[in-house]
Amino acid sequence: MVSSIPQKSGTGTASAPGTGTAEGFIGSVFKYSISTFVNMGIMGLTIILTGLFVPTGVNGQIGIFTSWTGTIMTIAILGLDQALIRFFNEPPAGLKRSGLFRLCFYFSSAAVLVAGALCSTLLLRPIYRALGFTMVGSWAVPLLFLNAFFYMIARYFNVLYRMEGNIRVYTAESILMQFFYKLFVLLGVFFGGDNPVPAMVLCSVCGLGAFALVFSFLRRDALRPRPAEFKSGGYKTILPYGLAIAPTAVLLTFNYSYTNTFLNTHLGEDPAGIYGFAYQLSNIVSMVQGGFAAFWGPYMFEHYKTEQERIKRVHNYLNFVILVFFAALVAFEDVAFIIFSKYAAALPVFPLMMLSAVFTILCETTVYGNAIARKPIYDTLGYALSFAVNVAGLWLLATGRLGLYGAAIAIAAANFAMFLLRTITAQRLYRSIESPAQTAVAILIAVALAVAGTVWAHQFLLKLAASAIAAGLYCLLYRKQLGRLWQLGLGILRGLLKKP
Repeated sequence: MVSSIPQKSGTGTASAPGTGTAEGFIGSVFKYSISTFVNMGIMGLTIILTGLFVPTGVNGQIGIFTSWTGTIMTIAILGLDQALIRFFNEPPAGLKRSGLFRLCFYFSSAAVLVAGALCSTLLLRPIYRALGFTMVGSWAVPLLFLNAFFYMIARYFNVLYRMEGNIRVYTAESILMQFFYKLFVLLGVFFGGDNPVPAMVLCSVCGLGAFALVFSFLRRDALRPRPAEFKSGGYKTILPYGLAIAPTAVLLTFNYSYTNTFLNTHLGEDPAGIYGFAYQLSNIVSMVQGGFAAFWGPYMFEHYKTEQERIKRVHNYLNFVILVFFAALVAFEDVAFIIFSKYAAALPVFPLMMLSAVFTILCETTVYGNAIARKPIYDTLGYALSFAVNVAGLWLLATGRLGLYGAAIAIAAANFAMFLLRTITAQRLYRSIESPAQTAVAILIAVALAVAGTVWAHQFLLKLAASAIAAGLYCLLYRKQLGRLWQLGLGILRGLLKKP
């Protein structure tokens, strides 16, 4: 998650040289996309191994553990990871950067450890029942909080290396964090027998624990507490800021965690596992913009006053690339579910799941007005609306005859509501959309394609035709961007061929 407060000029990545030309701009994006491309490979391998070797019910259960790991971490971190980003170049109360890091780290650590102690003792039974575990015992609850603590350590070091501008270590740490959070857990499938969930839980905890321990040792000086820093009064600045911005991140992760538990409880482990696999697979769309987001946030905060026209153009380019990619995925989704035949029940709902991911991506160039104007409350309201729509949709649609269809409709409608509210409020504060009508038409085409992909889920030729028509309409709608991308690609190719 990028910082939601403008950064000073000359910090972060925004001031990286070479962003004046289109080639330099793309080069800067790619520099911060290295870990994204590797993580896409890790995500792809995770999906392949899950689709081939993990039973649907097991996937539903381990999904509870991994998703709630992220949610608990996001709640317990108290928004202080974002406070570290915001105040890294302006440490309050006479703190140094290292002191700011320690102050944020130890407040978050205290929160997750205290919450874990309470939920693992006095509240153990109600917490265990509420989570919806059926294939693992209540001992998983303390391990869940321990896993969240390890994940929090990984998150803090990720932010630290990012803000220090240490791109090599940041990239390596990002890749390893993804590996131990997403992939290493699957090792338990091959050692767990008929019920591999307990083994997968242990693999997750041991993997993230070893990862956190290694980086804690490497940066032990950064973690060594200085009592004077806790007496400096810096917490009076960072805690209110973190707590104010935390609900946005919490709601973002809580949406999926709640859905996972809800489906396990009301529909069963198998439907929950199928939904989780479709959700994971749909995130391929989101992975495309991961490196772009790492670059774009700092760039926006530094250049929003001087590069508004370029920012508007980038919005159109992102829309075009993502929506054409979405059309291609709808066209050839059958290939994925032929390979992952045990999850074939996800085929009809997959276009709707991808549509929900598309709405999240399109926010990347439409909602920064809220942060620029220092009004993150609108983003929080957007995610709150998304959660409310999703919960209502689950209860009204998923528990009835629609089942998984209802759950997919719920998440697509929820993310559309989030996109609409955040975009409308942000555009009133800072204009980044060149043509609202053009963007609206593009979204309508995407919605129509998702519906067609669901209705014609088992009619490949009709679905292929609908996807081709949608892609053609996007090429017509964004013909200027298509022409420029073609010329840019040829220019980069010629430059590479000229090099000795």
